[in-house]
Order: sequence, then C-alpha cells, then structure tokens
Amino acid sequence: MELKELCEALKRRKVIRKGKMKIKYQTDRDGYKVKYDPKTGQAKEVRMSPAEIRKRMIASRKSRAKRKAKSGQTSRRRAISMRRRKSW
Repeated sequence: MELKELCEALKRRKVIRKGKMKIKYQTDRDGYKVKYDPKTGQAKEVRMSPAEIRKRMIASRKSRAKRKAKSGQTSRRRAISMRRRKSW
C-alpha cells in the first residue's frame, strides 16, 4: 500500500445552507463518492460504477459547453455593472 492511499480520507468542509453552517464530507479518491447512511447519517466512501462515471463525464462535458456559451454574456453584463458603479 502506498502512502497516498493511506492519506486519502473523507475531508470535512464547512458549508452554509439556509443560513446555517453544516459539515459536508468530500472525498479526494478518484472513482469514489460520499454516501450517507440513512439511519445514522454517517458518511462513507463508496466506489462509483463505470456507468455512473461515464454519465458524470458526459454531463460535465455538456455543462462545460453551456458555461462557455454563457461566458460572453456574463462578462458583458459584469462590464456594464462595473461601469455603472464607477459612474456613481
């Protein structure tokens, strides 16, 4: 077993949801995801199926294209609001 495998674990992240701070768990292992036990609420790492990995890759490709398409509009609107702030 390598040192990298030993160091990999669930990382705790503090996130704000509905105005309250919650602890969210994230994994840094490729091909794994975090799953919560419905009864206890404990988080654990589970391996993703190849079908799920493929679906996620396709979805990320689509969202990347949409993000790129909207980036011009976003930067234009941002430039307008920056101009308005400057003129005050």
